[in-house]
Amino acid sequence: MILTSLLVSQVLLTCHPAPGTPLRFGFPLPGESLGSGLRVRGDPQARLQWRSLQDRPDPYTGRVWVELCIVGSGRRVQIVVGGSGPSDPALGAVVRREAQVREDADRRTRTVRWRWLTGEVDEVEYTEFLTRHEYLEEVFGAGESLTRGLDPVRFTASGVRSRDWRRVGVLPPGGGLGREYRRHLLTLAPRLVQLQTLRDRGDYQRSGGIMTNLEFDTSLALARLALAEDGDVRTDLLRWALRGALHTVGQDLDARTNLCFEHGVDHRSGRPDPGHTWLSGVLLLGCLTGDETLLNAARRIARGLARHRPVPDSNRDRVRDLGWPLLEMENWLRFADDPEVEAGVDRLISELVSRWDEDDGVFRFGEGERRHDVYAEPSWVTAGCLLPGLRAYLRRRPHREVAAMVGEVERRIADLVRNGRPGLPLRFWVTDGEVVGQSRQMGMPGGFMLLEGLPPAALRRCLDRGMVRDALLEVPAADDEDLATSFSIVGRCLWIYR
Repeated sequence: MILTSLLVSQVLLTCHPAPGTPLRFGFPLPGESLGSGLRVRGDPQARLQWRSLQDRPDPYTGRVWVELCIVGSGRRVQIVVGGSGPSDPALGAVVRREAQVREDADRRTRTVRWRWLTGEVDEVEYTEFLTRHEYLEEVFGAGESLTRGLDPVRFTASGVRSRDWRRVGVLPPGGGLGREYRRHLLTLAPRLVQLQTLRDRGDYQRSGGIMTNLEFDTSLALARLALAEDGDVRTDLLRWALRGALHTVGQDLDARTNLCFEHGVDHRSGRPDPGHTWLSGVLLLGCLTGDETLLNAARRIARGLARHRPVPDSNRDRVRDLGWPLLEMENWLRFADDPEVEAGVDRLISELVSRWDEDDGVFRFGEGERRHDVYAEPSWVTAGCLLPGLRAYLRRRPHREVAAMVGEVERRIADLVRNGRPGLPLRFWVTDGEVVGQSRQMGMPGGFMLLEGLPPAALRRCLDRGMVRDALLEVPAADDEDLATSFSIVGRCLWIYR
């Protein structure tokens, strides 16, 4: 009886709401606690409504993303076990969701209104363009969409702190290891060149007039940086991250393949490409804001990656075209059971195993083939996306042969990083099992992705070396002509949040 009472009164989350502001935000709570319902305490005027955003718990943390809707006086509140069950938001007592759809020959518009108990109304408008169409004095193409009115203010008003995101696994534990690098990114964020028109909004520009198409998942980098800031969440960074996620879904996503277009002079001037397709930022922002459009888009992207069949050729056979899809699909599989995506991962793993060169200790791709059987290994890419993707796969499905391959690649990279020479080995050349050359560079964003491929113990040993730390100082540079891309490469790396 005493144990049951303790479980029912367990505190799951403490909110520090802004006075007079209704809250609607997502947070991962223990799946085992949800069956007993949830309630709020600490504010006699507070009322709670909630629903699950996931069908089952994360297999590694046991947590379920839940949308929490709270009204109160502005006093601190605690979410505790034992209370009401989940609510249909269309019938909610704290906030009621209404949806209306209008369609004509050119576009389909879905308007969602959230009517709060307090009398406030939030309105979000999702417009899908069915043909090329001029809307609000801008031209949108068929298959593009535009979301207006979705803002993270209901989320940021909750006062949830960075320590909570670390506690539940959204960010890694600790926080001191990469603090210096995060502080540098915070000084650079205001320098990012954000595009301003309705169609361009959420994207950034790089040199040569190229639109980044949020390469390397700018939304994920901004969201992680916003959540990691000590104290309150950085509202400005989170707002930029949300704009980016909505832009990815609205302008950069090809409706036919569900892959993102490669960066170019226009959002859709490149080709849909698996090596330039990311869903993790879209998924995280969908969870934080409880936005089903973003969550559904993440599912579409995951299945688009699963359906893609790589066609090797000497010019476009690249590590990134298998490494990024593997990592992104594994991130989706943490959120949802999806047999189609699981099958896609299995095909990718079979393809990677077939490419393993046991003598040279590399996965061979056309981009690395050189004369005289020399292979040029793009180690920063292999370490930055392929190794994390393979580790995520092994965590979900142990595979002795793949684990041995991963261990060999990790050991070689760690040895090269720590060999006492200046710079970091962003590329190396190997033949007959021996490294015959290296490209060691200082001050390059790729150095952060190189270290992303190392497990925590090896990472700490590398960062104990002054030459390694020196290679990463003040990266990216404030005058980097491709600042948005470089910022994204660094900011997406999980290790800088340790």
